[in-house]
Amino acid sequence: MQCPRCQKAGFIRLEHIITGLASRRAFYCGVCEHTWVIEETPGPLSPRPFKFPAPVKPKTRRFGPKR
Repeated sequence: MQCPRCQKAGFIRLEHIITGLASRRAFYCGVCEHTWVIEETPGPLSPRPFKFPAPVKPKTRRFGPKR
């Protein structure tokens, strides 16, 4: 990644900013102290299929001698 102002590479600090569903990448150049932000567009949300809860197995007790 290069700074768009001074075209230097290697002196760039990157921060990920996450707010709710939106996210941004903020860059800072350590040479010329220029800052810029790139917005990241979220992908489409796919609805998860509804899953029924697993059936509960009844707990039975057997009385008498073990077989």
